[in-house]
Amino acid sequence: MREDVFMGALIASVSHELLNVLATIHQSSGLMDDLMGAGARKSLFGLGMKTEFVHHDKFKSIIATIGQQVDRGMALSEALNTLGHAPAKGPQAQCDLWEAASATLCLAERLSRKRRVRFMLRKPQARILAGMGQLWVMMSIYEAMETLLATLKETEVEITIEKGSAGSVMRFETDSAGLDLAAREMALCGLVVRLEPTGNGLALVFPSEGSST
Repeated sequence: MREDVFMGALIASVSHELLNVLATIHQSSGLMDDLMGAGARKSLFGLGMKTEFVHHDKFKSIIATIGQQVDRGMALSEALNTLGHAPAKGPQAQCDLWEAASATLCLAERLSRKRRVRFMLRKPQARILAGMGQLWVMMSIYEAMETLLATLKETEVEITIEKGSAGSVMRFETDSAGLDLAAREMALCGLVVRLEPTGNGLALVFPSEGSST
């Protein structure tokens, strides 16, 4: 078994378990929220207890915060699951660029948050594939993010995906003109991803669909 496949299998297994834990917390917090509602107050009155709970609003706020953090945890776990399954098909497989970018941005959010840079991914109208495996596509996207974050701060980056003449293209565009970025190639398991500066951002040019077969 390859090392990346082994690591991926463990990551996928752990992410499944985390999703189960978060689902239990989500269900429990939802039950607590129901108990804080009108039906619960009516039940308390029937038992001869006071219907007004002095900490009602505070508890509702706490439950809402738990719900928000559970949603965030589930999104991270699902992205982690995507990463875990990514190595299994190998570098020669085809990959949906939007799915790979969604998972990478979710997992690398802390990296962009430290620089106060917001990456906004636009979903293409049609599914666009790259002619390389998902793990290697995610590595390329992460490399592009690091390249931009070394230069940018407190701004927004719009990410679009399109079919190009030389392959599938993922564009990272900002409002900052004249970015000093160098063109280079990333060789990944015999496949090449080109990083091309665009003046106000950069473009990743992936092997086209079917080029890896």
